[in-house]
Amino acid sequence: MRFADKIFFQNKGKKLTPFNRNYFFFGTVLVILVNIGLFAALGLGENWSYRLYSPEIAWEDFVPLNLLAALTSSFGHLDWSHVLMNAFAFLGCGLYLERRIGTLKLLTLTLFFAFFSAGMLAVVYNQADGGVGYSGVNYAFIGYIVLDYLISLPTERGKFQVLYGGAAVLCLVLGSFVDSAAASIAAYPVNLMYNVAHYSGLFAGVATWLFEKVIKRLA
Repeated sequence: MRFADKIFFQNKGKKLTPFNRNYFFFGTVLVILVNIGLFAALGLGENWSYRLYSPEIAWEDFVPLNLLAALTSSFGHLDWSHVLMNAFAFLGCGLYLERRIGTLKLLTLTLFFAFFSAGMLAVVYNQADGGVGYSGVNYAFIGYIVLDYLISLPTERGKFQVLYGGAAVLCLVLGSFVDSAAASIAAYPVNLMYNVAHYSGLFAGVATWLFEKVIKRLA
């Protein structure tokens, strides 16, 4: 079991702590179930948070429920195909990243990217619960993972991780070129440029990875 744990669940050479340990991909499964469960229970596309909170946001005052509305709007979806598409994309993110950085850090990043994505919507469209959808969070993880995989030192990666991460990166990047409306492959990353949540999420993922590396280098 210990041998299998090192190959399939824990990154090579990682000094395990409670924070960076991969608990059998519990974080990946939890996030996917939360997305599916919220949509199954509440529906209403990306705007299901209207059922719980007033759509009139009082920007002049600090209202804790506004933060919750913004967060929950990041876990919204248009329909069941959108739910499954986002869940499949996050599965690719989680299987690579949870093994590398651990379950608790993956969940921490999920919450951070969800707030960032919802915050960008609030700034651009002047509303906090209009519904961002989970795609922005996925694109944040894509940005984080692509940099981590391409720039991390080769000594940090075993053969299994090279294949494992390479497949994840390839699928995640190719997914950006899928034009679902035209049911074809576009000549440019059409999904990345689809809305502010997508490209701002990618920026958040890249910035977070770079920030972590700077802090680690300074330390």
